[in-house]
Amino acid sequence: KLVETLEKENVGLQVLPQLQELHHEVVSKVEASFENFVVTDNVKSIEELFKIFPVIHEHDMGLSRYGTYLASKISEKAANHLALAATGDSFSKPNVHVDLMTQLLELVAQAIQTNETVIQQCYGPNSLLRFIQIIQGQCDHHAELIFFSFKEKRDLEVLLQRARHELLVNNRSSISATSNGQSKEKPLCEYCLSIESIISDTVVFNARIELYLCFLRRRLLPNTMQENGKDHEVSSEIRKFFNLCGLSKISQEVVDAYLPLEQLFLREMVNKAILMDELDESTKTFRLVDDIFFVVKKCLCRAISSGSADAVCAMFNYTNAVLSDQLIEETLTVRTKSVTSSGWIQQAYHLVHKRAGSGTLATGLLGTTSTENATNGSSNGSQVDSQTQYLYALNSVEACLNCLAILRNTLEQYIEEIYGLRRNSDLNKLQACLSDLIESLAQAFQALLDGRFDKLRSVIRPQVSSLTQSFNSVKRDLTEEEFEQYAVNDPWVESLIVGLQGLLKSFHTTLSPGNYEKFLSLLADEILLRLERFVQQKSYNRYGALQFDKELRCIFNFFSSLSTFPCREKFARILQISKLLNLEKVEEVSYYGDTSNWRLSANEIRRLLTLRVDFNAEEIRRLHL
Repeated sequence: KLVETLEKENVGLQVLPQLQELHHEVVSKVEASFENFVVTDNVKSIEELFKIFPVIHEHDMGLSRYGTYLASKISEKAANHLALAATGDSFSKPNVHVDLMTQLLELVAQAIQTNETVIQQCYGPNSLLRFIQIIQGQCDHHAELIFFSFKEKRDLEVLLQRARHELLVNNRSSISATSNGQSKEKPLCEYCLSIESIISDTVVFNARIELYLCFLRRRLLPNTMQENGKDHEVSSEIRKFFNLCGLSKISQEVVDAYLPLEQLFLREMVNKAILMDELDESTKTFRLVDDIFFVVKKCLCRAISSGSADAVCAMFNYTNAVLSDQLIEETLTVRTKSVTSSGWIQQAYHLVHKRAGSGTLATGLLGTTSTENATNGSSNGSQVDSQTQYLYALNSVEACLNCLAILRNTLEQYIEEIYGLRRNSDLNKLQACLSDLIESLAQAFQALLDGRFDKLRSVIRPQVSSLTQSFNSVKRDLTEEEFEQYAVNDPWVESLIVGLQGLLKSFHTTLSPGNYEKFLSLLADEILLRLERFVQQKSYNRYGALQFDKELRCIFNFFSSLSTFPCREKFARILQISKLLNLEKVEEVSYYGDTSNWRLSANEIRRLLTLRVDFNAEEIRRLHL
């Protein structure tokens, strides 16, 4: 700057050569002193001279000399660590390569953090990138040596070759192969268990690298905002540095090795859980639900801890495929479909109806008398097995939905913990992928559950029709004496409730609380559907309407005592029908119409009022609704 000023002012030009010569002498002395201090390893003097280079306007030289010196020290320590690990049987110990990588990255990070303030103050904000580029070369070199040693000592290429082969040849699952014996699947399962430690090592490998790269980004990216007019240029140079960084390439190679191993592990552990499945009497589900979601949580948490958003998204997608194929399509769907078609439910309901008519309905849905046991013992045993499997399968589907909700909360918290301080793009991508995974599986499980309950509805429909058929035989145009007689001898509701109690007993002991509520709701819907149709086929007077209201209240109280779902909401329409039939005068409809939330249309109200034999048709027609 002094030379430029003298030349511009056209003064003191005669001293310029002397100034330049003096500058060269100072630079030479500083450079020589620096080299001497490096030879003697005088750290304190080296650090002091590092601050002198900017004073004599030799920024590049200072960064280059000091960066090269630190890189050599890092290289020396890293080489010593690797040599020490190579002695004896250290490489056979778990995590040794992960520890070596951690030590290397900590050395480099410590060097950057220690000198960051001096470089920014003395050399300028963007000089930190140049300094990091100098020492990063040695970091990349030793990281490659460590990872190469890891691949060699752990036979990673051989493991990957088999994993990719198994995934390619047996892309969906190995369940179908088990019917011919497990000789092929058992070694594969053991193989997956044996490589779990290597899977964990690759995850930690990448986590360390990603943590270090995030450390660099936090120090480099804020500096780009301090250079007016040069933001794009500097940011481009930083992006180029990260793209060409050897650690970035190693990270990609680690992820490429991790994914096939983790995917095979997930698939085979899910398969193992299915093969070793059994009934869990305490939860009324198959044990495979807890086992599978434990494995899924383990694998996905491991993927998240890797620090690679792309790896996590890949595992989310693969998990969706595995659970959709192996758990939903090949297991739960098959179990519920085969049992439903076997006809055990129809036989059981026929048995209940038979006992209800003979007054021997003392046991549950499939309970038998001693005579029946002696006659049909073997068939009853198979029916119980079929019933248990079918209803436990329904419980298992519901349990899967509950596990999905828990899994979502767990993974959301873990993603926030790992990626909360990283790039927003990674966090947003993971949250979106997780949401897609959970919603896709939840829809599949819910569709399966709803579909199987629809089949259950079609199976109980004949029994419900039989239990409610007696309604049609009851007279509804009653005298006062007949009304009082019905109060003593109920015509049909008691037998209906006894039949429903027998129908529900086995379901209550086998279905989960949530599914039992769903079944109660389904049963109530079927009964109300038929009652509403039967009601409109009868004619009523005041006593007949009162009798119907009493019967309806009994049914309402029965379901209210069993369930937690809002019975009044479900019974609202039929209760309003009863209210209409029990009006004393047609004109009262207008009053109720102003104060009630009617579920009936105007035409339905008029049609129902015509069922009262003592109501005038002209008055009904004149109603303003």
